[in-house]
Amino acid sequence: MMPPAPLYMASVGQALSSETRIRMVEALAETSMTVSELAALAGVHQTTASYHCHQLEEAGLVSIQADGTRRLVSLRARELHFQLGANAKG
Repeated sequence: MMPPAPLYMASVGQALSSETRIRMVEALAETSMTVSELAALAGVHQTTASYHCHQLEEAGLVSIQADGTRRLVSLRARELHFQLGANAKG
């Protein structure tokens, strides 16, 4: 369950306040990626990418699924569109 609208919008804004996280979201709009792939894309260490992915997950922007020892990160576009659309209406 998402937090109330103002808190949700604030958490999304905070999550997207990082250029690294914005680049990650843009890449995830095309396809799901592992944390390692996102780290390479962003030019950061895997632990840093993992931190950024966690921040995006906390804001409800991505989901992270275990795939063996890898973590597959996917954009939650449908949920994001629903939440932002519902909040924009009022």
